Amino acid sequence: MPTYTLMRRIRKERGRTLQSLAAECGTTHATIRNYECGLIREGRPSVRAAIEKALGVPIEILLMPEAESAPVREDESAEVATQPVHPYSHEGGKVDAW
Repeated sequence: MPTYTLMRRIRKERGRTLQSLAAECGTTHATIRNYECGLIREGRPSVRAAIEKALGVPIEILLMPEAESAPVREDESAEVATQPVHPYSHEGGKVDAW
């Protein structure tokens, strides 16, 4: 199973297809898919900027891996409840820095 970046989830949340995002960004749907699969980390600055603008999220966030939810241990539950949850993390997940 591939490890996707947050870009895929955010694109889908915004109701965008690979093709529509690619057309707006001046690239191909294969390039967008490769960003989503984590196969492209750098790429062309113009495409990175266009993706960032189209989705309204910094590229550094978009390219973060989408981790699967890990079960919370009993001794962590109080700590997790008091920490802010990053807007693109899974509910209950911990993010060290934004």
